[in-house]
Amino acid sequence: MFTTKKKQHLIDNTCGWMLGIENRVGSGIAWGLTTHHRQFIELVQSDEGNITLEEWSKAAKTLMQFHAMARNDIYDGFIYEVNLDAEGHEQAEFEAVSREEKDVRVLLYVYHTEYGDEEE
Repeated sequence: MFTTKKKQHLIDNTCGWMLGIENRVGSGIAWGLTTHHRQFIELVQSDEGNITLEEWSKAAKTLMQFHAMARNDIYDGFIYEVNLDAEGHEQAEFEAVSREEKDVRVLLYVYHTEYGDEEE
């Protein structure tokens, strides 16, 4: 289960992303572009310790895919070095990934640190 502090951090961060989109495109368009952001916030707010890794992974990937599209980051060309694998576990080597992939991996890492690793 996410702590109250972690929930607030995730919500504040997501709201910040939403404001960034609104500043880029205007409020009329931003509302439609941030549907998945609001759904993600609802998931975090309703957490009572029952979010599965599969559910979290899907929500994280969907959020970041639509966030990247709303920000037009799919085309930004920036590469980030992360020491998290595709499942959100720390690894020794750094890997070059897109901003979208970096953020997905970080959200998966947050899940693992808050919920612990589920048995496969």
